[in-house]
Amino acid sequence: MLGAKFQVVISPIVEIKYLDFSVCTGEHQTLVFASRNAVTAAARCMDLRGLNAIAVGDRTALAASGQGMTSVSAGGNSDDLVARVIAAGPTGKVLFFRGRHSRGDVAYRLKSVGIETDTVIAYDQVQRRLSAEALELLKGDAPVIIPLFSPRSAALVSSEVKESRAPLALVAMSKAVLDAWDGANPAAEVVAAQPNVQAMEKETLRLMRTWA
Repeated sequence: MLGAKFQVVISPIVEIKYLDFSVCTGEHQTLVFASRNAVTAAARCMDLRGLNAIAVGDRTALAASGQGMTSVSAGGNSDDLVARVIAAGPTGKVLFFRGRHSRGDVAYRLKSVGIETDTVIAYDQVQRRLSAEALELLKGDAPVIIPLFSPRSAALVSSEVKESRAPLALVAMSKAVLDAWDGANPAAEVVAAQPNVQAMEKETLRLMRTWA
């Protein structure tokens, strides 16, 4: 997405481990997905074709549609997801798929307004160390921009970036993500206007072009 003009180093901070599970979907009117990984995990263990899905964002909704589901997007974060499910007014049980590490208390909040919700922990997010290439960038003089997509990823990267010779800029998907940073002091920081990948791309590109 960022193009070839700038040096881009990809160093995943978590590894997705899909978990096996067994559920009876006949009693669930609506399936709710917290991420694309949740859709992939569900598709490994059950036939999703013809079922109804509410997804946290557009890319998750697209993944659900690709599995033969009728899907709608909440277009944002966990708050938007909860609001979208409530607005849909499901009359039967909801089945919520998420990772082991999750924020937003989606199931609890749905239950608190009378929507019966079962939860499936469909995958784990296992910490990975930053790559040697990524660590080498932090030793240099060139500015380094770090896009952070979740509070947990911010905390995990922080644990490895306690100091940096390179000037750092953080691009956070939300204020909660930025608040989770506990590493080296950044020279610049910005929160994306919307909690989606398009807004993250826009802010990252802007910093690439203007920040030093």
